[in-house]
Amino acid sequence: MCTFSAVTRRVRYRAAGSIPNARSAPGDWAACLGALIHLGEAGGQPKLDGLCHRLGMTRRTLQRRLEAEGTAFAEIRARVLVARAEAWLRAGHVPIGEVAARLGYADPAHFSRAFRTATDHSPSMAARALRVTAP
Repeated sequence: MCTFSAVTRRVRYRAAGSIPNARSAPGDWAACLGALIHLGEAGGQPKLDGLCHRLGMTRRTLQRRLEAEGTAFAEIRARVLVARAEAWLRAGHVPIGEVAARLGYADPAHFSRAFRTATDHSPSMAARALRVTAP
C-alpha cells in the first residue's frame, strides 16, 4: 500500500535522481497519485506528465497501472479537486469565481460544469448544503 510517507519518499528519491524501480513498487497507485495531487500546489490543474516524472515512470505505465485498478487519472484528479472545492465552499467566505481560479479554471462556468459532472450538484447548491451541515 502506498502511504503518505511512501509518496513523499518516492518524491524525495526522484528529486535526488535515485528513485527505486517503479516496477518493484507494488501498491495502490490511485492512492499514491491522489496523495501527490493533494500534496501538489494549492492552485492549478495537476498535469499527468508532471506527476509521472515525479514518480519516475512513463505516462503509459502509470495509465496501465491505474487501468489495472479500475480507475483513470481524470477520475482521481476530479475527486481531489472536488474535495478542495468543497472545503473552500464550506468555509463560506470564498466566492465560487475565486474557487474556480484557485483550482486553475480560466472561467467559473468551466469549473461549474466540471463540479456538476462530478457531484450532480451546482457549486452554489453544494455550498449551501455544505454550510448547513458544517460542524
